[in-house]
Amino acid sequence: ALSKLVDSADSKNQLVDTVVKCAKARSTRICIAGSAAFLELASRVGSNDAGFLEEQAEMIGFRCWRMFHPELRSSNLTAAELWMSLEARFPTQASAVMADGMLSPAENRRSRNLERYGRMWRLVMEHHLDRAGHDCGLLLMLDALVDRRRTDRMIATMWLTDALYLDPVTVCDQPLHLLLGPETSVNEGTHEY
Repeated sequence: ALSKLVDSADSKNQLVDTVVKCAKARSTRICIAGSAAFLELASRVGSNDAGFLEEQAEMIGFRCWRMFHPELRSSNLTAAELWMSLEARFPTQASAVMADGMLSPAENRRSRNLERYGRMWRLVMEHHLDRAGHDCGLLLMLDALVDRRRTDRMIATMWLTDALYLDPVTVCDQPLHLLLGPETSVNEGTHEY
């Protein structure tokens, strides 16, 4: 039934609008259901609508990312699976959402987003979810280890301690790949990325 609706342009637009409204809902359950439906719909829509879907994906990404605050009950396996699906389907938008929060000039917002990343990481590792390729959040957390704010350094240190305990290979793999990967070349003692 969904594939028939996706074939019709009017039905497709109405369906996307409805799904996006659900994803914006205040209720966490409705938001998760709407976001999951959006990802299902995005996998069935042709490349002609890619730009429109990418805009919607970023908005849905912001909503999903907020679910990872450690004090919220919405910070659970379902939210982690949804984020992983969003990150796999829309990696650029997911990275932008993470980086936007984790690099925020507002100190409290930055700290909250570092905590969100730590919570999301823990859920992913505990439940053995598949990480989607490049993880800008991991590099931003490592960068926060030398942040000027003590709070952010403490959050990053606690995350690193926890992450090294849960899965040291995943923590070390990406920085080593960045330093030693084929896209990195060494010319007379200088590195080019």
